[in-house]
Amino acid sequence: MGSYNSYTINNLTSISRDVDNIGIKLPQKSIVTFYDDTVKQYIRYGGNTKCDSIVVNKDGSIDTDAPLMWDFDKFTMIKVLPIDEKLLTVSGGVFTTIANRAPSEYTYYARGITINRSNTLIEGTSHYIIGEGETGAPYNGFININNCAYVTVRSCILTGHKTYQSPTTAMGSYDIGMGNTISVSFVNCMQTNSITDTLYWGISGTNYCKNFIYDSCVLSRFDAHKGVANAAIKNSVLREITSIGYGTFLIEDSAVFSGYLLKLRDYYGSSWEGELVIRNSAVYPAATLKNVSVIWAKNISTHDFGYTCY
Repeated sequence: MGSYNSYTINNLTSISRDVDNIGIKLPQKSIVTFYDDTVKQYIRYGGNTKCDSIVVNKDGSIDTDAPLMWDFDKFTMIKVLPIDEKLLTVSGGVFTTIANRAPSEYTYYARGITINRSNTLIEGTSHYIIGEGETGAPYNGFININNCAYVTVRSCILTGHKTYQSPTTAMGSYDIGMGNTISVSFVNCMQTNSITDTLYWGISGTNYCKNFIYDSCVLSRFDAHKGVANAAIKNSVLREITSIGYGTFLIEDSAVFSGYLLKLRDYYGSSWEGELVIRNSAVYPAATLKNVSVIWAKNISTHDFGYTCY
């Protein structure tokens, strides 16, 4: 059993996404995250730091299930977070959020479960929301998963948050939030309110994820903002699927109640570098929709998104 405190390493100067070993041995299997603050990517009419996380074994070899997405000519930081060896299980619990009545501004509330530990199972937990009024400030996700790997959320009940209108835009809260994760699965999860009711904000929002899976879920949204590398939606029913990314995206034995089966996010260039595999799935649009797409994409060619779009 080793230490699970994060640390940085400074003896790498660059790395290519086609390598299978970082060339450095580690005390234990770890998540290694590379940063280059001098390069901006996922530029949604603004800037975001270049960032990529991988799983590295003790001998320095890279887990091939979650390879590097980018070449790095240099780094501003390399962070290593050792992976916990034993499974931690959190089971049961019924939680009710009494909604705030604050002005509808981006002043986030944090009320929920944050997971920063690899090798974790959340099972049989329920989250409800009561008291939503005419105004409300957004919440961070009730389940927040960040900077970790091998997490499963199983047989949990979640709730969509009401959509509010700020002076400039519609705004809401995700009940599921994820960032810099590897191999996270939601299995047999559902939400308490209707997945097709647009009064409620989409259930999830994620960034920088790899190997992200929904299996046997009834949820309003699968959403990968700043990219996903390898994803799968199986045996599930959703309101919408939105993503950009890399690798293989599998949609199988599933149904989507939207004007498209898959939307590739236009404000990140509608880019997918890899394969989109769709099997035995259906899209059920509203009767009033005139245009329906299997795959919806749009690229604003005059904007630099920080990477080549595919």
